Amino acid sequence: MARPPQTEDRFSDEPVFTRESVLAALPNLPTTAAKIRALARAGFLRTEIADLLKIRYQHVRQVLERSGIS
Repeated sequence: MARPPQTEDRFSDEPVFTRESVLAALPNLPTTAAKIRALARAGFLRTEIADLLKIRYQHVRQVLERSGIS
């Protein structure tokens, strides 16, 4: 089934990744911040990201805030 077109997308110029593909790519990302941003863009919650990466929630929040990703 085709995905319906999105009317408004903040990151429309960025590719859309599935949660599974991002999880598979995590070991190849160079920094924790890059991993946090990739997981957030794939739809993971901040608490999920902190748990997956075994880091503090505050670190996740700080990276996303500084990156402009809420």
